[in-house]
Amino acid sequence: MPRGRARLLLATGAAALLFSGTLAGAVGNRPGPRKAAAVLVARMRPERIRAGCTFAASRVVSRNGRLWLAVGSTCYPRDKVHTRVQIFRWSGHAWRLRGTVTGPLGPSQWINAASLTESRDPDFAIQGCGAGDTNCLSVVSDVGGPWHAVRFEYGYGRSLEVNGFPVGHLVQTEVNACGCAGGPSTWMYERYAHGIFEPANPPGPEPSCSESTFQTLADFWQTKVLRFTRVTCGGGWALAVGDGAGFTGRAVGLFDRGSDGRRWHLLTLDNGNALPAAPAIYDLPLSLLSRLATPAGTMLAPQVAAARLIARLQSKYHFGWAQQNGIVNAGGRRWLIAVVPVGPAPNDYSPPPVGAVIYRWDGQRWAVDGRLPRLRHHLDVNGLGGWFISVPTGRRSSVAFELVGSCCGASSRGAHSTGLISNAGGKWHVVPLR
Repeated sequence: MPRGRARLLLATGAAALLFSGTLAGAVGNRPGPRKAAAVLVARMRPERIRAGCTFAASRVVSRNGRLWLAVGSTCYPRDKVHTRVQIFRWSGHAWRLRGTVTGPLGPSQWINAASLTESRDPDFAIQGCGAGDTNCLSVVSDVGGPWHAVRFEYGYGRSLEVNGFPVGHLVQTEVNACGCAGGPSTWMYERYAHGIFEPANPPGPEPSCSESTFQTLADFWQTKVLRFTRVTCGGGWALAVGDGAGFTGRAVGLFDRGSDGRRWHLLTLDNGNALPAAPAIYDLPLSLLSRLATPAGTMLAPQVAAARLIARLQSKYHFGWAQQNGIVNAGGRRWLIAVVPVGPAPNDYSPPPVGAVIYRWDGQRWAVDGRLPRLRHHLDVNGLGGWFISVPTGRRSSVAFELVGSCCGASSRGAHSTGLISNAGGKWHVVPLR
């Protein structure tokens, strides 16, 4: 093997990926596109590695008679993800920079060409992570104009990064509720449309979407206690609304088609109060939840309005909504307890200080009923997990809420918090519990 080629193959792992056989294509002393790509990558990589950044390069890819190459690196200034992707096109004798995309994209550990949008040029999937069922993904494309990162419908809004990977012309996304290898996880497919990636049905035949199908899944005994009167399906999810023996108000079932998309699975069956937290715990974006709930009209109006309120709070306060915290019924009314940050975290290992905004459904919208400027740690549902429940106060004109569940195992009262949020006496305050 010639010495020059041996040195080139040993330069970096990323550079080696750009080779597919020999270094054919050189004309005279001018290097061919793959050799020139390897030299370019080998020159760029050391600088980024020395700076403590990750580095990745795609293979040389051909689209419509043109050759393309993408190179990416991710750095972490002040513990914030900053990714830069540079896209090059072969001019016939050199690689020319055609675009640069920077921002809070997925960590650049692998870059692969894909066909996910309507562009005639390749899209590039920027991928990283890989532990605990986490596959960080961003997509850059020149569809519709300059090179840019394409947003996804994800959670309560739109995101430049998702947990997912390309599958043909689609992207399969995932939400892992615990962030661990065992899940639980839910999945969804997305397709590029209208400038973003939107929820799409999984590949393959769609299973039946009928009231009887979901009633059988949710109530499979011969003696029936449940009836669904309205069902809506879309994006691999289904929402069924009806009534049943033992239910106070509506019976609401949430179903998904799993990772393979072949059959429906029951996820939750309750009175609908958990629905506003669905985009926090499931791969069910707010946009799709709203679409599924629209045919039910006013029957699910409080739930959809609560989910949209959570989205606004997240945008304003920049925090993650507690996965299990939904609507609470108390005193003949519906309530939503929002625990929000009220200042920066004191250090990298401590949660930020929090306060509470108490909302009440007035029949048309969620109105602010009270505020608590500061909550103690034992009522921080975002940091501890768990959910709020209603507890009696002994007075018909007042309500109280306690934080319970997985949040509170370390407290002196077992699976309960050590205080209540209450308006007893006419003013919202925290009542200590002994």
